Amino acid sequence: MFELSPLNAAYARDLQRAQKEWRGEPVIWLLPDMKEVKRWYWDFRRFRLWECAVPSETINRILVLHVTEEGFCYPPVEIGLSQSWEGKIPEDLFRKWLNVGRVSLVPGCREIKITRPVFEGDRVSYEERLLEVEPGQVMPIVSLVENTR
Repeated sequence: MFELSPLNAAYARDLQRAQKEWRGEPVIWLLPDMKEVKRWYWDFRRFRLWECAVPSETINRILVLHVTEEGFCYPPVEIGLSQSWEGKIPEDLFRKWLNVGRVSLVPGCREIKITRPVFEGDRVSYEERLLEVEPGQVMPIVSLVENTR
């Protein structure tokens, strides 16, 4: 959910924890307020979607996508991919990404709303929470040649 460099020491440790605890769940939450690993599922259409929450130093959500040779995805597109893809990765996605037209620059914000799991005993619910956002990676733009991008 949040792009952090694996060179960030805390995030690198969190990734190792997540990999150690992963049991095939398509969604892994990294939650600093967790004391122990929790697993749960919810029914989505005809799928049973499992999630896992791992104690961590940083907050994040990892979505693990499985893609067939034909380009079909699990979990279903509504979970993390564009609905216009209709469950299938577009052909030449990487080439399309490389040849994207204008880059959209978006002003940063100090906080964002996220919907995250909250645990009360064995019960799990989802709550919207405000999360303070620290500055992330920066790509300085020193010049732009419009006709060659």
